[in-house]
Amino acid sequence: MSSSSSQKYEWSQTDGEVVVRVRVGTMAKDKIKVKMEAAQLTIVVAGESILKDALAYRIEPDDSFWSIEGEGDTRTLVISLAKKKDKQQWRGLTKEEEESVPGADVMAPDFDVLALEHDDDDPERVEEQEQNEIKLEARYKKLLEEKGIDDEATLQTFFALFDNCIQLYRLNKMYTYLQDVVPACRKRNDKYKLKAIQALAFVLWKQSKFKEALPLFHEMEGILGKGAALCENIAHTYNSMGNYDKAEEYFRQSLKFIEQEHGLNAGNRGGVLLGLGLVRDRLGRHREALPVIKQAYEFYKERARGAPASLQAKAGISCAKLHMKLGEMRQAEVYIREAVTMYEVTCGETSPLTASAYHELGKCLWMQRKREDAQNALARAYELEAMKDAWDLVVLLEIHNLLMDTHLKEIANINRTKFQEYFKIVDFVVGRVRKDLPQDGNAAVYYKAAGELKAWGGNYNAAKDLLNKAIPLFREEKSMDCSSLIQACNDMLGFCDRNLAGTQNSPMSFDIPTEKAQEAEKEPQDGPVIEEIFEDAESQAAADEVEELPAATFRLAEPQDFTQFLQLCRETGRNPLLTDQASFSKHLKNHGAGLCWAAVQGSTVCALALCGSDGIFAHVQQVLSAPTLGKGEEEVRKQLLTRCTESCREKQLRALRAEPSVAGERGGELLEALCWKPQNFIYTTPCATEAATTNGYPAASAAASSAPRPAAPPAPAPATAAAAPAPAPAAAA
Repeated sequence: MSSSSSQKYEWSQTDGEVVVRVRVGTMAKDKIKVKMEAAQLTIVVAGESILKDALAYRIEPDDSFWSIEGEGDTRTLVISLAKKKDKQQWRGLTKEEEESVPGADVMAPDFDVLALEHDDDDPERVEEQEQNEIKLEARYKKLLEEKGIDDEATLQTFFALFDNCIQLYRLNKMYTYLQDVVPACRKRNDKYKLKAIQALAFVLWKQSKFKEALPLFHEMEGILGKGAALCENIAHTYNSMGNYDKAEEYFRQSLKFIEQEHGLNAGNRGGVLLGLGLVRDRLGRHREALPVIKQAYEFYKERARGAPASLQAKAGISCAKLHMKLGEMRQAEVYIREAVTMYEVTCGETSPLTASAYHELGKCLWMQRKREDAQNALARAYELEAMKDAWDLVVLLEIHNLLMDTHLKEIANINRTKFQEYFKIVDFVVGRVRKDLPQDGNAAVYYKAAGELKAWGGNYNAAKDLLNKAIPLFREEKSMDCSSLIQACNDMLGFCDRNLAGTQNSPMSFDIPTEKAQEAEKEPQDGPVIEEIFEDAESQAAADEVEELPAATFRLAEPQDFTQFLQLCRETGRNPLLTDQASFSKHLKNHGAGLCWAAVQGSTVCALALCGSDGIFAHVQQVLSAPTLGKGEEEVRKQLLTRCTESCREKQLRALRAEPSVAGERGGELLEALCWKPQNFIYTTPCATEAATTNGYPAASAAASSAPRPAAPPAPAPATAAAAPAPAPAAAA
């Protein structure tokens, strides 16, 4: 039995509960107030506050109760608090008492590792988690050496370490440990077998290895049967793999289990709502997805009770992405800024989640042309993404290109010295590309991008080294034609040589006349074109000669269009709906089969329309067109949508639907010009029985719409084994 310093109460504990006793004598019961919360206990007797403090550890309020025992002067208030973690030994009743007790030796045989194990409901404090990681890892290594991997104390310590490390995104470290832990646990028939399978599945999922994670989740399903949490995990996995029908099936099963077990607004309802919203989002139904995602956000916000929470931040980022797709940038910015702050507090300033939030913030700010704020956010995202264990070259290139755009697009003066601020980050990434990645076309793309940035920053020798490293890799790349990339490298090498030789003196700061700046926007170039600083009238005249673009032709979209799809996203400042080659190809074969169209000029995809079918309706999910189309851009988009409409009719779907935002700028006007009918912010094509021509635009010919699709060339090698497949080199050029 323990007592407080003021002797107002006494407390004791068993493995499952903490009992608090307060002498109340003949005090009437209505004068006694007790409030039991998950992390706090309040006791008031006859207006006097006996206790109102944070508890040392969390409890289960629904399983806790109080009563009056004894008679006369010996009457005692007895409060039974159910421990959140069974068998956890409390060293004090309150947080203050707990912290005043000298710390136990983590290496002692009787040390309680449950005291350091992270719980989902615990406050998220990254500094505390990092300290616990050090303690638990030291204990695990000691037990591993002394008792071996099969000992229960060793496994108990490992899983306490795992729960802490997974919050800190130590994915590679945990994957390495699990290679020994999982085989040992598979030999057992107790809780550790299931914990090991679950831990490995979770790490693989976090590493985006969804195909490897899915069989493990189904193995758990075979052992445990269906349940809310497991169905949710399986649903998220199917969703990430692009199997939206299966994802929705498992999400709905999870929601049903939650409502049966916990009620309408409890359990992990927020996670399931978030998943259902993302399914609708990926089907292009952004306006329908937003209220569902916002329900998830409010669920996590209410559960956090004003404290920073990473799950609230995660839902907030999803809300922001939908607002961005709908063109509502101000609302998006509010959510993202809140998420950045929450992630920094709960996950750490260098967490991968913090990195992703800064990336989203940079994109949102740049789409609003908040140039300086966007540069700061993107620079921070670049730095943090480069540090990640499971780093992704494609993400780094996207940030790199956005950052370059903020310095080169729609600007009156280019200050080349600003690029020098990024030299340190670029050098670090170059080192990782050399060390960690196959030296192929994907690596060459980054060397080219880094070399161009160095050239802009005036470090011509470093730029030449990188460009000379890229050229032979491009020559060896067989997955696509890299001749234009090689030519761009050679052009930049020539520029560097002229400046080093003194035959050209390019200033480090120069003005762009307004008209030229606008022309540059209409005709964006591949990488820096410092040769725009003309030295003679002959060079100026040569540059003024503009080759007339060939007329666009139209065909069904193909898997090899993915790299140019990403390029269109970058040029238009839009987020790619499908972020890797595998999901793009799968969409074209499944939900989008025969419905997605591309416009081609020469060998370049200049516009692309992604559509998907739910079996009854088809939905326009994303329409992208290159700014280089100029005045013909709207016409090309109309032709694409006309062909999508005809494909919808040929498949005997009821109608083709679209939100105005997916059709691009002034999307509503464009759809109305094609006689699409608006209803509740959704536009719908005329029904299949109406004429096959729309507002003067003929439907696609039968030959065009039914022509066989050519076989796709082999997909490029992935940029890194730990990341999603990278696009072919042209994607990031």
